[in-house]
Amino acid sequence: MAASLWLAAAVPLPVVDGWAQIAPSLATIEGSGVACLIDERGLFLAHASVLPRSPVFAARLKTGPAALRVISEDSETGLVLLEAIPPFRSPGPPFKLAPRGPIDGQKLILGTAAGPRVGLASAQARIGQLRPSLRYVPLQEVKMEQGPAPLVGSPAFDSQGRLVGMIGALTALPPGPELMPTRLVGPNDLAVGFAYGPSLLHRVVEGFRSPERIVKHPSIGVFFKFGGVPGATIEAVMPDSPAAKAGIQVGDVVVEADGARIASPVEFAATLFNAEVGSPMKLRLRRGDRVEEVTVTIGFQPEAR
Repeated sequence: MAASLWLAAAVPLPVVDGWAQIAPSLATIEGSGVACLIDERGLFLAHASVLPRSPVFAARLKTGPAALRVISEDSETGLVLLEAIPPFRSPGPPFKLAPRGPIDGQKLILGTAAGPRVGLASAQARIGQLRPSLRYVPLQEVKMEQGPAPLVGSPAFDSQGRLVGMIGALTALPPGPELMPTRLVGPNDLAVGFAYGPSLLHRVVEGFRSPERIVKHPSIGVFFKFGGVPGATIEAVMPDSPAAKAGIQVGDVVVEADGARIASPVEFAATLFNAEVGSPMKLRLRRGDRVEEVTVTIGFQPEAR
């Protein structure tokens, strides 16, 4: 996903309820963004867009200055795992992840290097495509003020201080009538962000906290598209992949997965996104004039550095 950044003149920051409980568990990376404490041993989650180019860089915690370094990266999402270089004194408790995404109209608190911003959750039914794998993932829209600091890479929190999303891309909203139910923020123009939600964040955090520091995204090793007929048309099968071992071929059309009808590539993508690594999935395929049934074991696509 392409990400654009906007800068605006500094304005007085609003008083944001709930920020006091969030701020102690953030590491501020001067001028670029923030990282979220996810483990009391000094592990932080951040978006790659907010990091300096150096392998070790300075940050500021409530407990004082700190040095952070990247120890793993999920190139699918652009999320990175940072480690505080010892000695480390935890500035606050690790963030908890919300069990589900925010509902439309829910107020969110956004963390930036310049302080808190307020956003509103809007449409949840957005689909994004991640590169380099072209994986489809569900996204949450968040409307917000553009503000004096980059917003791509900003974490979003609910009123209980739980992490509910991470802004992965941003676009401007066109001039027009009021786009928020109430004017919660300052005088700057509005933008809409597209956030990775809790389901994806849970997967990334679980992988980063594992001994291997690897995020396991479900995969069967295929690329697929809309082929002019209902279903998902297979356009490439990776060698030695779960799909190849199951006998799936280029040109097959997936029309059913575990008994559920697949009408489009997006539906198949959503099914794969929610699959559990290591579990079997029964697929019904249309192959020319025939219908084939195969069972494929869900593998994973590790993307770590």
